[in-house]
Amino acid sequence: ATPTLVIKDNHSGRTIKLQGAPDGDVLLSAIDWLAS
Repeated sequence: ATPTLVIKDNHSGRTIKLQGAPDGDVLLSAIDWLAS
């Protein structure tokens, strides 16, 4: 099974789903996208 990470911004309600094992840069980019 492929691990899936779901990051949700409770303030805006936006969600991003990352499949696989994201490295640090991908994780930070996803968080930056949600925060923008």
